[in-house]
Amino acid sequence: GSLIRVGDKVTIVFSDTPQVEPPKEMRVREDGTIPLPLNITVNAVGKTPAALEKEIEAEYVPKFYHRMTVAVKVEERVFYVKGQVRAANQYIHRGQMTLLGAIALAGDFTDYAKKTAVEVTRADGTRIIVNCKKAQKDSRQDIPIYPGDIIEVRPRIW
Repeated sequence: GSLIRVGDKVTIVFSDTPQVEPPKEMRVREDGTIPLPLNITVNAVGKTPAALEKEIEAEYVPKFYHRMTVAVKVEERVFYVKGQVRAANQYIHRGQMTLLGAIALAGDFTDYAKKTAVEVTRADGTRIIVNCKKAQKDSRQDIPIYPGDIIEVRPRIW
């Protein structure tokens, strides 16, 4: 299967444990980790779901439990482009992508787009305002887009 990336939404199901643990749904953090019960943190990025299952199991067995079964499911990766683009929609996230690339995928800016203040909202609620006119000249300002991101292109005020 494919490797887990930053921003991926993963559901982790623990079974065969003495007490029933509800499934944990979370996103892989920007540092590549996911927080788990009992103050355990694992690095998930670059691993297959199967490899991550084994690693999580090893964190808990035999230290906390005699046995347990771990299932890791990765949601389909999508991001959203809204507002003043020609094809506002939900798009599948396929690997490395930047803000300008995402806007190009959505048919590019309309004539009414305010390119100097495009808002990106991360899955954790963090908001970043990007001046896309500057990003077109300086690629360091063209920020990465992660699964779950919402890109909002506002209209210019005349």
